[in-house]
Amino acid sequence: MRAELNGDHGFLSTKLFRFGFATIIGRPNVGKSSLVNTITGLKTSITSRRPQTTRNRVIGSLTRSDFQLLLIDTPGIHDSPKLLNTRINRTAYKSLKTSDIVVMLIDARGWKKDDERIWKVIKDTTQTVIMVINKLDLLSNPVKVLPLIDQCSKLTGISEIIPISVKSGHNLESLVEIIRNSLPTQPAEVLINIDALNDPKQSVAELIREQVFRLAGAEIPYRSAVIVEQERFDYGKPEYHAAIWVETPGQKAIVIGKDGERLKRISMRARNEIEMIFGNEIVLIVRVVVRKNWSSNPKDLSKLGYGD
Repeated sequence: MRAELNGDHGFLSTKLFRFGFATIIGRPNVGKSSLVNTITGLKTSITSRRPQTTRNRVIGSLTRSDFQLLLIDTPGIHDSPKLLNTRINRTAYKSLKTSDIVVMLIDARGWKKDDERIWKVIKDTTQTVIMVINKLDLLSNPVKVLPLIDQCSKLTGISEIIPISVKSGHNLESLVEIIRNSLPTQPAEVLINIDALNDPKQSVAELIREQVFRLAGAEIPYRSAVIVEQERFDYGKPEYHAAIWVETPGQKAIVIGKDGERLKRISMRARNEIEMIFGNEIVLIVRVVVRKNWSSNPKDLSKLGYGD
């Protein structure tokens, strides 16, 4: 067993931990931004120099010793008669489908028409849905939230409903624990450096690497890396050419899979997540390269961003 370099040039054990994406959804002024900022302790927003990669939706991350959670915003879910017919809301809907968890936020003062509208968008999702009732502090007595919990349970069938107050901090740790327990178990090496997501090329590399570990991590001895060799913005859609580095021909065969099927799945899933985060369609071309001893080669490590 050996450790792998992480984004901070430190080491991670090879133990399994929990990792995944959670989409935060709720009507305006329900406290979504406050919840994200309180959980993560900071504001995180992906930006880019390129106009094609604006409106990115990773808005925060929470990393602890046994899990990492990336929080995804859902722009465009609003009071519109053409909710699912507009491009922006189709994109938002796609982010719901590609997340591991959906967190629906409502106001403790009652279920509104906007909540009903949002519920219609997410009710058929196959992801775990957690309902969070915020602003408990605005009720004269916290017990008054119980009828709303009962109402939400009957309307939605959601079993996981938790009342919180972002302002007072009530039940926030319980919410984090519920989300943590709902995250998929992944190899520890899937850990994403959230700061790297501010660089589109690093973002692409990180998200391809995640899929390598999800789809081939059990079969290769953690001897892979991903580098974006080229990015182009010539033909409308951003185009990224990436290479997955491995150290032996046998590892290359495993990553590619029979008739190239595993590499196709890695590329497709990575592209879906990249598009979800960037907020626009991209072209992604991925190849597998045997690069012997890259993990002990200073020049190769520098190319991967691990410094001198």
